[in-house]
Amino acid sequence: DDAKTGAATTLALAEAAVQSEARRFFVARGYDVSDASAAASRTALLAKNLPAGTTADELRRLFGSSAGLDGVHVPESGLLAILEFSSSADARKAFKALAYRRFKSAPLYLDWAPKKRDDGAAAAAPYPAPAAEERSPGDDDEAHTVLEVPTTLFVKNVAFETTEARLAAHFAPLDVRSVRLPKAAGDARHKGYGFVEFACSRDADAALRSTRGPLD
Repeated sequence: DDAKTGAATTLALAEAAVQSEARRFFVARGYDVSDASAAASRTALLAKNLPAGTTADELRRLFGSSAGLDGVHVPESGLLAILEFSSSADARKAFKALAYRRFKSAPLYLDWAPKKRDDGAAAAAPYPAPAAEERSPGDDDEAHTVLEVPTTLFVKNVAFETTEARLAAHFAPLDVRSVRLPKAAGDARHKGYGFVEFACSRDADAALRSTRGPLD
């Protein structure tokens, strides 16, 4: 029942900071993914909403056929990644080839990464308009800016009878994008923990503020 589900489910506040860890990871490499006003890079793509635990090696294999891939940066959580290319043409080709391709259990969402702090003056020029047959990240936006980054919280001590739908309903009316309760191979039950992805950090922060200890 709901009471049992709530009593057996607690948010791991320390581990719920995975998104903050990711921001620090990227800032240390010159990218501020939380700055919505940052100009867009011309040579780096931001991969968003990746399945938890995605690794750099997995993305290198996925982008292996893309020319000019110079670097792949993935924080420990594996929820976001930045892929650096040697030229804007290479970045655009990679986007056109791989955007929305199925990766593991979800489509691959790509956007332009924020401009790297050491990109230099050359990156200040406006990004060239894409050809009519191409679709580039942010084509539907008025400007190439980095949108609010989805934030994922780690949830532990989840009762085995709790379903993903019930866990999502607990956080209503916050904007929950997805809930995942991993299962062991060959086991119908989940592992007792999961990931709740919110549309933005504000909703995730609200979830943390409203939950102190057991959920009910």
